[in-house]
Amino acid sequence: MAKLGISTGTTPNDGLGDNLLAGAVKINSNFSEIYTQFGDGTNLTSIGGTWTSTSAGIHTLKNVGIGTTNPRFLLEVGAVGASGTTLFVNGDARITGIVTIGPASITLDGTTNIINVGTGITINGSTGIISATSIVLGGTTLTGAAVTSITAGSGISVDQSTGNVTITATGGGSSQWVTTAAGIHTLSNVGIGTTNPTSALTVTGDGTFTGVVTATTFVGALTGTATSTTNIPNLTGDIISNGTSASLGSFTSTALRIALTSSTGTGDAVFATSPTFATPALGTPASGTLTNCTFPTLNQNTTGTAGGLTGTPDITVGVATASTLNVGTGGTVITTTTAGLVGIGTTNPTEKLTVVGVTSSTLFYGDASYTTSGRWILGADGTSNYTFVGIGFTQTTNDPVLYLARGRVYEFVNNSGGSHPFQIRVSDGGAAYSDGVTNNSAASGVIRFEVPFNAPNTLYYQCTSHSGMGNTISVYPTTI
Repeated sequence: MAKLGISTGTTPNDGLGDNLLAGAVKINSNFSEIYTQFGDGTNLTSIGGTWTSTSAGIHTLKNVGIGTTNPRFLLEVGAVGASGTTLFVNGDARITGIVTIGPASITLDGTTNIINVGTGITINGSTGIISATSIVLGGTTLTGAAVTSITAGSGISVDQSTGNVTITATGGGSSQWVTTAAGIHTLSNVGIGTTNPTSALTVTGDGTFTGVVTATTFVGALTGTATSTTNIPNLTGDIISNGTSASLGSFTSTALRIALTSSTGTGDAVFATSPTFATPALGTPASGTLTNCTFPTLNQNTTGTAGGLTGTPDITVGVATASTLNVGTGGTVITTTTAGLVGIGTTNPTEKLTVVGVTSSTLFYGDASYTTSGRWILGADGTSNYTFVGIGFTQTTNDPVLYLARGRVYEFVNNSGGSHPFQIRVSDGGAAYSDGVTNNSAASGVIRFEVPFNAPNTLYYQCTSHSGMGNTISVYPTTI
């Protein structure tokens, strides 16, 4: 109720004020409301020593409960807490400022995501970096530049001064692996596919080498379908055969001469130091099919086909050298450039291999992290809508809502006619969103969007010339 005031009249004894009974009733009503509000109706329980008001504010020396009638701690929010607790919160708590624990010993800053423990340890939640003046591992203190070696157990040691990593045998013994500036080495046998290497390198199973294999001697048979038994270019060193001469395969006269010029000594098994091979005279061949003949080099005629060839003959060559190579009309099938770029379906490759069109493969190996997850061809419906054709749409669709995933790549091919620049924006009619966007606002060509992990939940695409053309881009998974 509102406070009840006692009417005193205008002048003394004018008879206009409340009589004693009416005044007493108002006084009792006011006090009843106070005792009910701050007590049990008869006694005051919430004031008088519990709360004190000073210039500094309101305080109490007793426990305070929120959501409980039996606070056992200085401040208790919710249900029962643990013994000895000063502040107990039963549920989540959010603090927008800095939390300090102890006499400025531990601080938690939710704005910068940084935790400081004294002056020696800093944990940065944004960068993932933990900084400390020293670290103790197994009783050993690691302190900045003073760390000269690390020993992992009894078998691995890292020496900072030399850069050597030493791995010792189980149970002790000499070092098995050592790293130096020259590389990694061991003086023990190494086994691949076996636990019992019997030589410096013992490999059990198949091996694949993409570079050059160099050895002083090969022991064992060369079997299989490898061309090394019939074609060994630039072979150096000793050739040792325990079989017939046929096991070496066949040599051209030039290759055989090169292989034999280094032979010296005497005896029937040794050729002359520099043997001379005569060129056989072929004479004038008769009409018919020539076999086992070497033809002279074909020269390009001033006009017509190469060497005067007509029709569609098959030509087999070993190595063809040219500054550029074009296959198909204007090089539209295969094109090579002097920069070592190859194009399929294009005459202007921009990468080591540029393919324009659809590719098909039964199997793929490699890094596909930058492949496009979605690609749409954009047209225009007047100045009202973009039209979309591509993945996710079974038919041409006007200004659809797009759903793009974080960490994926998407491409928009703007074929709308050159008068409808396509732009990804932060809001409807807002500024351009540039993170991860290549060729944004292009009126034609490809706009590429590599969606960042920190992208907003909602973006927009819009024509910079016609605001009615566009819609929402929903980025998922949604973040807070």
